[in-house]
Amino acid sequence: MTSFFIRVRNEVGAPNVRLHDLRHFTATQPIGAGVDVRTVAGRLGHSDPSLTLRIYSHALEERDRAAATIMGNVLSAKRTKRTTSQLPSKTG
Repeated sequence: MTSFFIRVRNEVGAPNVRLHDLRHFTATQPIGAGVDVRTVAGRLGHSDPSLTLRIYSHALEERDRAAATIMGNVLSAKRTKRTTSQLPSKTG
C-alpha cells in the first residue's frame, strides 16, 4: 500500500503528502461539511465518536464560528423586523 501511495502521490505532483494526511483529510472534510461525528467515526474505524471529537475537534471550531454567525444574523434580522414593525405608520 505504501509503495503504491508513494508512486501515485509523486505522479500527481504532491511529494510532501503523507498517507496519514489523507486519513486526516477524509475525517475533517466530512465533519466540516456537516456530516455527523458518529458517521465519520464509523468510517474511520473509531468505536467511540468521542475519540474522533478529541482528534479532529479543530475541524469543528470552524463550524462553531459559522453557527455563531448564522445565529447572529437570525437574531439581528428579528431585532430589525421587530424594531421596524414598532415604528409608527406614516398614515397614522
